[in-house]
Amino acid sequence: MRKRLLYYGFLFIITCLLLELALRIYNPFNFTVKANSIVLAANKTYTIYNNSIPVLPPVATHTKNSLGFRGPEKPADLNSYLSIITVGGSTTECFYLHDTATWTFQLQHKLDDNFSKLWLNNAGLSGHSTFGHKLLLRDYIVQLKPTVILFLVGINDVARTDLTDSDKSTIKSAYKNIGSFLSQNSELCNVILNLMRSRKAAINQLHDSYINLAATRNNTLLLAQPFIDSVLQKETVLLPAYQQRLLNLINACRQNNILPVFITQPSLFGSGTDPVTDVNLETYRLEDGRNGNLFWQRLELYNKVTRTVCSTQKIHCIDLANSLPKSSNLFYDRVHFTNEGAKAVAQIVHQNLFQYLAAQFPQHVKQ
Repeated sequence: MRKRLLYYGFLFIITCLLLELALRIYNPFNFTVKANSIVLAANKTYTIYNNSIPVLPPVATHTKNSLGFRGPEKPADLNSYLSIITVGGSTTECFYLHDTATWTFQLQHKLDDNFSKLWLNNAGLSGHSTFGHKLLLRDYIVQLKPTVILFLVGINDVARTDLTDSDKSTIKSAYKNIGSFLSQNSELCNVILNLMRSRKAAINQLHDSYINLAATRNNTLLLAQPFIDSVLQKETVLLPAYQQRLLNLINACRQNNILPVFITQPSLFGSGTDPVTDVNLETYRLEDGRNGNLFWQRLELYNKVTRTVCSTQKIHCIDLANSLPKSSNLFYDRVHFTNEGAKAVAQIVHQNLFQYLAAQFPQHVKQ
C-alpha cells in the first residue's frame, strides 16, 4: 500500500509538472486575471459568429486596441483631451456586440457633439467585479491618468463570497499564503483557479445566454415570502464588503485626480410585464430555481448600496437600473443588452452625463 501511494504520488507530481511546462509553452485559455494581476489582450480582433442569440447579428467584430481596450488608440497628447474610460463587466464590454454597436461607442459619438477634444475607451472585462476593477485601475488605468472613469457595477458582485480574502492581497508578489504564491507563479494553478471562478459565475447565471420569453411564457414560479427573505438576508451580509470596495475605487480615483462616476446595473427582470411578449417579469422562472422578482431584489441590494455610497461621497450616479425600461427588445438575457438596448443605454447615460461633465470641465465644451 505504501509503495502504491508513493507511485500514485509520483505520477501526480510528474503530471502536474508536464502540464505546467505545456501551459508555459502554450496556454489556450484567455483569462484576464492572473492571481492578483490583470492580463489584457492587446491588438486583438475577434470575429464572432453568432448562432445562439437570434436577436443579435450573425457576425460581429470585436477589436482590442494596443491598450487592450475597445475604442480608438490613445492620442499622444492625452492630457489635452477630456478622456473617459468605462469600467465594468460584460454589460460594459458588450463582447458579442459589433464595435460600433456598443453603448460606449455610441456614447462617444454623442459626446463628440458636445466636447471639442474627447477620447473614450471601453475597459469592460466580462466577469469582472469591483475586485477586478480595483486591479485594473492599479495595473493599467491609473498610469493613463484619464479625466473621468465611468463604473457600471453591481451584477458581478452578487453572491460573491470569495472577494474578501482576495481583496487583502492586492500587491504584486505579496503572498499571504501558499495558495496566493502558486496562483501568481504557476500557470496550472492559475488556470484551475480561473476555471473555478468561471464555474461559480455559471452557477450564478452570470454568463451570456438567450432567454426567449415568447417561447417560454408559461415557465412561471411563485416563491414564498419566507424563502425570499432568507435569500435576501444571506445577501445582505455581503453588502458591507461591497460598499468598502466601492469606497476603495473612489479613493483610488481621488488620489490620482480622476473623477469617478457610477452607473447602476439594470435588468430585464423585476416588476411588471414585458411590453413585447406580455410575459410577467416577476414570476418568470429562471434557471437556478429563482424567479425574476427575486433576481431583481438581489441585484437591487447592490444598486442601493451604489446609490447610497454616491450620495454620501458626493459622487455623480446615473441610475440606469431605474431608467432603462424592462423590455425583451433591450435585453437578450437577464442583464445583457441587444443592439437596441445599447442604443438606449447610450442615450440615458448621455442625458445624465453631458451637463455634469460640462459643468466640471467647461474648457472642453464646444462653443
